[in-house]
Formats: sequence, structure tokens, C-alpha cells
Amino acid sequence: MKRVLITFYLASLVIAGFFIRLDNFQRAQIVTTDENVYYRLGLQLKNNFLDYNTLPYADDAREQGRTALPTYFTEPLFKHPPLFPFLISQALRWWGETGISAAAVSILFGVLMIPLTYALALLIFGDRWISLAAAFFLFLDPIHMISSQKIWMESTLSFFMLMTIYLFLYGLKHKKDFFFLLSGLSSGLAFLTKYPGILSTLSIVLYSMAFHRELFKKSFFRISLILPFLMILPWGYWNYQIYGMHFILEQFSIHEFDITYSHTFPIIGGLLIIFIGAALLYNRRIKITLPKTPWRFILSLLFCGLLIKQMLQGFDPQHIPISGWAHAPLFGDANFLFYFGRLLEFSPLYFLVFLSFFKKNPIENTYLPILKISAGMILLFYSLWGGFQSRYILASIPFLIILGVWLWQELWTATFKQPCPYRKHGAQILLIILMVFIIYKTLFINFLMSFSNNLCYF
Repeated sequence: MKRVLITFYLASLVIAGFFIRLDNFQRAQIVTTDENVYYRLGLQLKNNFLDYNTLPYADDAREQGRTALPTYFTEPLFKHPPLFPFLISQALRWWGETGISAAAVSILFGVLMIPLTYALALLIFGDRWISLAAAFFLFLDPIHMISSQKIWMESTLSFFMLMTIYLFLYGLKHKKDFFFLLSGLSSGLAFLTKYPGILSTLSIVLYSMAFHRELFKKSFFRISLILPFLMILPWGYWNYQIYGMHFILEQFSIHEFDITYSHTFPIIGGLLIIFIGAALLYNRRIKITLPKTPWRFILSLLFCGLLIKQMLQGFDPQHIPISGWAHAPLFGDANFLFYFGRLLEFSPLYFLVFLSFFKKNPIENTYLPILKISAGMILLFYSLWGGFQSRYILASIPFLIILGVWLWQELWTATFKQPCPYRKHGAQILLIILMVFIIYKTLFINFLMSFSNNLCYF
């Protein structure tokens, strides 16, 4: 009976989420440039799979008087791998050449993340309350809703990245090595959607080096790490045919990422620090001892101090995050902490999320750290990359929400250990009020921002 009720609950969230997002898409009075581009690419691929560029779009834009076009609009090959536009081409073939057909791809992958988030939380914690709550909050999350109701690739990318982690953990927990290959396949699909899709594989590598070194002895696991790179070889060969031997450097240019840019070095340096740290953990001969100082408490205070303004805005019942159609006036001066602050503004749940990073992992649960590693890798990469847009970190949202719900549950459980009944009931009332406020504030932002769908940058 429980299984039937849970299935009905998840199906209701998926169906309701799909039609809410579809209705929001139809409300939009302005279409973003990316949506136009992906729709046009889908039409071109529907008629000719090799017609994968934005040259016709650039010609039309010039005729309309638009002269300042991004460099990649005039390239003979579009800058991103072709999986997402290909899926749109198939949707246009099956359901008709309309914007709704194209949007259905993003919406469908977005809402499918809801039961997948439930499954991942259940796999890690074995707690149905945490899993059901995580699915519910992903259903409500404003960033997830806004990003998945536009013809943007982020929901498709995020689905495959989430699936990669789920399949890996399923194979690890149930000792079914074949699922490592499926995880590698999913990572390859994420990689073929957008290059940062490979971050899931890197997260798995870091997690395995720190917690499950024995996996590197398994052939299926090693193959799964290589599989995404094998799957993207045809795309690399296509680029080679167009650009010749310099196709890798050409990718830097197309993505407006010159190797002389000052932000290149922080990215490379940050990733090197991560992998050197992981290598030290992997080396059994090196023992790392942390100081006895309550460093988690100190770091949490420092983090809260840096983001105190955004935290207060998150708990302001009437505050609406800034959004609009022009990036530079809105976020041109954004810094490294942009995404952390925006998350706090969009939902007070992320206050619990970030506190969970400073809570010691339970010794009995070796699977929980992959949530922090996966979310942290995505947030770190895009924070170093710059060009801040909230939709870029969509892939981190399910991991973060699970962590936030888990910490709330931990706090709730801790109240029962309080011997004083007044303190126990008082703490429980505060936690209930916090949860009610989180739901209210999330709905408040959705009604004013998500449902109107009148924004590009948020």
C-alpha cells in the first residue's frame, strides 16, 4: 500500500510540475535568444543532421539591425555538443514544429528529476520522509522551475548528471558493477549535452579516491570513467573536420575563453588544488590530521558573515531576487560568492543546505559525502568560470536540496534527545515554523517570478 501511495505522490508531482511549467512557458511574452537558437537548430537538424550552425540565425539578426553578435553565431559549427538540439529535432518531428514541442524536452527532463531525486535520497539515507520531502522541494524550487520551463539545455544536462551519480551509487551499494557502465553512459550523455557534464565523473573520481579506493581495481568502474570521453569522440572528429588540427584551441575561442584571460588561472589552480588534495587522501602513507580547533564552527561563522545580507533577504517575507533581461546592469559586478548568495535569496532552505556542509558526516553513512562533492564541484566550477547565471548551477540543486532536508531531519531527531520537555517542544515548534516559512517564501517567489516567466537573467 505504501508503495502505491508513494508512486501516486511522485506521479502527481511529475504531472503537476509538467503542466505548471508548460503553462508558464506559454505565458512568456518575450523569448530568450538561446530559446530561439535551440529551436532553429532543432528545425535544421530535423531536415539535415549535418546542418548544425547558427549562420542563418546570424543573417536574420543582421537583417533586423542587430550588429553586436557573439562570435560563435558566425562559426560553421555550433559551440555546444549536439544532443540537446537533436532531442528538440525529434520532438519537432513527433509533435509538430511549435515552440511547445521544443519546450517539452526541457520540461520533461526537468520534472523527471523529481522522482530521480527521491530515488537518490532513498538510496543514500533509506529514509522515505527525507526522500519525499526532497522531491517536494525540488518540485517547488524556483531556480529549477524557471530553468526547466524555457528551451534551455540546463534541465537536460542536470538530469543526466543526476542520473550519473544515482547509477554509480546504486552499483556501489548493491554491488552491481554493471551499473558503473550505465553511470558512465549517462555521464557521456551529459557530456554530449554540454561540456561541464563531465563534472559528475570528476565528482565520482574524487569521492572514490577518498572513500572507496577499491573501486579502481574494478574493470567496469575504470571503463565507466573513460566511457564519456569515448562517447564525445565523434563530436571531436566533427570539429576536427571543420577546424583542422587547431580545433581544440578553436573551442577556447568559440567559448570566448582566451587562455590569456585572468580568470583562466583561478579555474586551473582551483581544480589542481582539488585533485592534489584528493591524491593526498588516496595515498595511504599520508595521514592528514585536522587541528583540534572547532574549525567547522569557525568556517560556518565566516561563511554566514560573508553572506549575511543575502541570508536576511532570504528570510525577508517580501523580498524578491533581482531579475531581468540585461545581464551587465544586473550582475556585471558579481563576485565568487554570487551563486551562494542567490540560492539564499531564492529559498531559506539553502540556509540549512549550507550549514549541512559544516556538519560532520555520520560515520555509518559513507554515501552522503558524494552529495557535498557533486554540489561543491558544480558550484566551484561555475563560481570560478564567471558569467554568472543562476540556471548554470541547476545540476547542483537536487544534491543541495537533499542535504537541506537531511539537516532539518537531523535537527528534528535531535530534539527528542532533549531531556527538558519545554526545550524539546520549543525547538520542535521553531523547526515547524521554519519549514512552513520556507514553503511560504518559495511559493511567494514562484507566484511573482516563476509563473510570470518574464525574465532571462535571475
